[in-house]
Amino acid sequence: MARPQPDADDNYRHIWHRLQIVEALENHLGGRHWDLAAPGSALAADDDLTSPYSTSQVAGHSLAFGLDMLRTARMILTNPAKNHAIRLPLFGAYPVLRSAMEAGAEAIWILADEDQHERVSRTLRARWEDITRDDQAALASTDADQNDGPTERSSKAKLRRQNSDNVRRKKRAVRDLAKEVGVAEDVLRQGLPGFGPMLQETARYTGIQSNFQRGTWHWVSGLTHPSMSRAISMSVVEEMGSSPSSKVMAAQLTADPSTTAMALDAALLLHWTALEQAALRGGRPEVAWQPPADFPFPPGMADPRAKS
Repeated sequence: MARPQPDADDNYRHIWHRLQIVEALENHLGGRHWDLAAPGSALAADDDLTSPYSTSQVAGHSLAFGLDMLRTARMILTNPAKNHAIRLPLFGAYPVLRSAMEAGAEAIWILADEDQHERVSRTLRARWEDITRDDQAALASTDADQNDGPTERSSKAKLRRQNSDNVRRKKRAVRDLAKEVGVAEDVLRQGLPGFGPMLQETARYTGIQSNFQRGTWHWVSGLTHPSMSRAISMSVVEEMGSSPSSKVMAAQLTADPSTTAMALDAALLLHWTALEQAALRGGRPEVAWQPPADFPFPPGMADPRAKS
């Protein structure tokens, strides 16, 4: 497991501790999220209404996806060649941490509402979103190119017809099920909200102020693109000087450990809140993550199990 450097500041110790949580989560449930609904649970009832697009499968996929992103972040942030010491790439960890945040938020959004009709509606909206996005990808990959000859044009036209038939068939199946369970078509067609609104809405379950949770996602998202402004504002900037003939100041950017710690915290909080919601809806308390009995906490960092 990652070890903080001997002279590490609090941010490095913070990251080290959070990476130990990621490692514990990798072993939690054996990394499996396919058996979330106990017989007689609210989630089992949701599954009965949404089959074959089971709510537990939609949420379980988000949990599995989020865990894989957290695992990848741990691999990025540790250096096996140096006794798994913490390493901080300038930008490389942020895309996977953003994806982990989004996966946790989606699982919470699907599971957390007390109203079963709303959970069923959201499950079907997620399925509708998948079909729509798959259709967009198929259309983009078969778009006409100026260098296409007759054979390429014919092949692409055939693929587009096949895709159109496939999309109509899939949408009809979801539309029929939605009608059967009382989900209006205009609601179904909404698909998923954007991740910004989704993160703002799910903040009430994580206990974080909604503007802070959504804002954190925006800042982390900015670091997944080549944004100079975001890179400068969220990194450590060292001015290197400029030549007398130039008005351009040279600077060196290095990763700010506090930014990495913030992103890692947000991703973890959303993931284990999603596990809590899955445990609640599925009637399986073991799904919720708890620190193992021998889980180490750095000096000065309280063990949450000690809360009265």
